[in-house]
Amino acid sequence: MSNLFYANLGIKNYEYEMNNARFRFSDFINFLKLAKENEQHKEFSISWKPLKSKNVSEIIKSKFTKELLQIDAYEDMDELEIENLIKNDERIQTDLQERIQDEFNQIEIGSKYWIKLHTDDKSEDGIKLIQNFFRENYAIF
Repeated sequence: MSNLFYANLGIKNYEYEMNNARFRFSDFINFLKLAKENEQHKEFSISWKPLKSKNVSEIIKSKFTKELLQIDAYEDMDELEIENLIKNDERIQTDLQERIQDEFNQIEIGSKYWIKLHTDDKSEDGIKLIQNFFRENYAIF
């Protein structure tokens, strides 16, 4: 069938062009075979480590800021204005500090853990592995 196609192109040496196309496709086919083989032998693993106190405080502050943005009185503010509000309003500062302290109390008594998951594989597959971990594991750490 391909002989007929190349013969009808009006090229004098159609056999050369046909072999050239075959050669180019062989590179592509070999690449696909190699990629498939590499994926089949690839192993992923997830490890974790406890978060440092500083990181936990930052996460709680970030959540607190987002919650403030949901309150009607603050919904027109942007994050920078909320940051300034937290710095200048003692009542809001106290609320934030109580939340942070509550988190540390739960960590101290062992009822809650903050961990950071990571994988040695920085590729898209490694990121998907971590995302799938959270989708499939409903345990609260």
